[in-house]
Amino acid sequence: MMSERKRNKHKFFAIQFDIPLAAIGAIIISLIILSVDYLSDSVTDGLIPSTFNSLIITFGALIVALLIAIIILAVLRVRFIHSRRFNEDIFATDRGVFSEKMFVDTISRRAGKYTTKSAIIAFSIFELKKTVLNVFGYQMVAKIAGSISSTLINRYQGKEHKDISYGFDYNENFLLFLPFKADSSEVIDEINNLNDAIQTMITQSGLSMDISIFYGLYVNNDANLSAYEMIRRALIAADFGLRNKIRINQFEEYMIDANQNDLVLSTEINAAIEKKEFEIFYQPKFDIKLNRFIGSEALIRWNHPTRGLLYPSSFIPFAEKSDVITKIDRYVIRTVLEDIAYWKENSMRLLSVSINLSRRSLYQSDLVEYIESTLRQTKANPLLVEFELTESIASRDLLFVSSMIKRFKTLGIKVSIDDFGTGYSSLSYLKKMPFDTMKIDKAFFDDIEVDKKARDVVKAMIDVALALNVYVVAEGIQTKRQVELLSTMGCHAIQGFYYSHSLSREKYEAFLKSNKFEGGKAS
Repeated sequence: MMSERKRNKHKFFAIQFDIPLAAIGAIIISLIILSVDYLSDSVTDGLIPSTFNSLIITFGALIVALLIAIIILAVLRVRFIHSRRFNEDIFATDRGVFSEKMFVDTISRRAGKYTTKSAIIAFSIFELKKTVLNVFGYQMVAKIAGSISSTLINRYQGKEHKDISYGFDYNENFLLFLPFKADSSEVIDEINNLNDAIQTMITQSGLSMDISIFYGLYVNNDANLSAYEMIRRALIAADFGLRNKIRINQFEEYMIDANQNDLVLSTEINAAIEKKEFEIFYQPKFDIKLNRFIGSEALIRWNHPTRGLLYPSSFIPFAEKSDVITKIDRYVIRTVLEDIAYWKENSMRLLSVSINLSRRSLYQSDLVEYIESTLRQTKANPLLVEFELTESIASRDLLFVSSMIKRFKTLGIKVSIDDFGTGYSSLSYLKKMPFDTMKIDKAFFDDIEVDKKARDVVKAMIDVALALNVYVVAEGIQTKRQVELLSTMGCHAIQGFYYSHSLSREKYEAFLKSNKFEGGKAS
């Protein structure tokens, strides 16, 4: 099999050959055209018979056509080779970073030399690519990824680094083989230094986003392990670190089982989406000024075939660490819109529904298009839809999130800030964010009946919301006294067990028809 370096060398010489060939062809065509023009003048002057001239012109035309075809093929060949290099090797061997096979071959030779004094480091740019792609476009993705390759090359070139290898696998993970002299703490220090260099490069590339890279580390303690197994363990550690937000995560044996369990859960969730095992429950929201229910929050449950009804805490934390959450979000969006359309078709009470939207979903480039398409298909009224973004999401990447909120509002969809008070908000962020509703987290209400300071804090938060002219919802309210206190503070609406638990669609519909808080009114 042709080696990577030979293959790149072949591509290089192919381009070197094709470009001069095209240039020479163009020169020959020019000379033929000039010669034909000269011959035509000679015929006109009677110096050359016209029959002979016709043959020469015909022959010249054939040569010109042939050379034009050669030039076109040469240009197309150059474009094809360049395109293939761009698509296949943008992060790989043409930048001096080994492909997966070359990396494996290299560390297979070098690992034996260092036995237990070497480490494999893996870090993925998949999440980085998705985020940058959705916000800045593909050109910035290519620029960032190429610059990371350049950072590795520049950092580890020279004789003093001759035993260090770096590569890029087929799943968009950077790989690094790093020998150490004394103990593995040297490797941790080097990862920190490498991360600083990469972050500096990202800033210099013009990327103004909060980007985290998660590193998996496997310290070799078994001379009999294959190169592929060492890489696998580093990748498992990197994936585990990404899902648990551990920036540098060293491999431990239990991670293999945890990884297998995650794979099983991921498979089960995907199957549950296909089989429609997920069910949407609705928790009503009561406006204490209007003295009526004004909407609800959509909350997902899983009718698991063997474990029964599962609450979100059983699967959402895992889903939020992977792309599975985006599938769940879209499942909820479609189901809620179908329910809204169903209520309208059957002349039932129509109230707004708020839907939780994850950070991963918010950064999907086709999210708005998906929502528009689903609205058209279901014929649901967008004025009855509200998206809930947690404060931690809303306060990061302010410009991007603000632009997404404006796009939602263009569709007629409202936006609320969920779990307010638990994140890192500032008054400047609140003033700039064009949201409609503020939902104050349950934690602030647990002791307002007995603690004046707690009441003062809640009153201050409500006053801020009122100053911003947004609707205020208190979450997790469980007692009548809490409702009374919040009413005097100016809170608009209440959501919590005092009014109702979350209800299945059928029970929610029945609840709206008859409940003790509205005196049995249906509207």
